[in-house]
Amino acid sequence: MIPDPHSLFDIKGKVAVVTGASQGIGRATAIRLAHDFEAVALAARQEDELAKTAAEVKSAGAEPLTYALDLRQPCSIETLVQGTLDVLILKTIAQAPLHGYGIAQRILLVSQEILQVQQGSLYPALHRLERKGLVKSEWKASGSGPMAKFYSLTAAGRKHLQQEMDQWRRYSGAVDLVLES
Repeated sequence: MIPDPHSLFDIKGKVAVVTGASQGIGRATAIRLAHDFEAVALAARQEDELAKTAAEVKSAGAEPLTYALDLRQPCSIETLVQGTLDVLILKTIAQAPLHGYGIAQRILLVSQEILQVQQGSLYPALHRLERKGLVKSEWKASGSGPMAKFYSLTAAGRKHLQQEMDQWRRYSGAVDLVLES
């Protein structure tokens, strides 16, 4: 029997985190906690079963925050970094077309000089995004000298950016939950 969380600590505005939430004790725990918490973060490998648990959590009164992942497998730092750089680039050029150097400078400026993107990472990422149809390029006068290749988002790039920003917020929220625990 899971004790009443109210008797243990103040849970107002808190989020419960449950791993293995797609079945068994993880699922039962998530549903029980949904009666007391405003939100329950659910992590599990089985997406279809996770969706069922999320529906039960919602009907029990909590907001389900789902994370389909296998906690036994370490994240690939290379994939995480590459995906993060892609999102930073897409967000930067969503406001206006920029050339490569301008993208790097804008990221540096907005991040208060914390995120410095090197050319060796930036241009392969731009080319990869262009091959995927998320970015298009056009040669234009740069205003400060020779012609430069300016990058802008395609319609598919805008849609992808929104999806990636939503995913990033979910991911960073999950990291925050662990750091706050």
